[in-house]
Amino acid sequence: MNINAKLPEKPHTSRRIVVTVGIERIEIRSLRSAVELLRSLRADICGEQAARLCAQMQEARSPADVDAAWLAFCRWAGACGLTGGDDGHHPVKRAA
Repeated sequence: MNINAKLPEKPHTSRRIVVTVGIERIEIRSLRSAVELLRSLRADICGEQAARLCAQMQEARSPADVDAAWLAFCRWAGACGLTGGDDGHHPVKRAA
């Protein structure tokens, strides 16, 4: 797995998901930002599944692959409890 693989600069379609890590809410608007989030999390938080997901997202090139990788990230974030209702108490930080 090449962690420095070049990802598409522009998302194929409009994307937005807000994840909560601890008390910080982070807006993710691209596959690149999702990869950077996964890389920034400690291994014990992510686990093996997240490492495989990160690899899938890095390899996505075609629009269909990018869409599938984005959907997989959204499902992973939901399954890990990183997404949820907006309580309005914590500002959203936009990922790079």
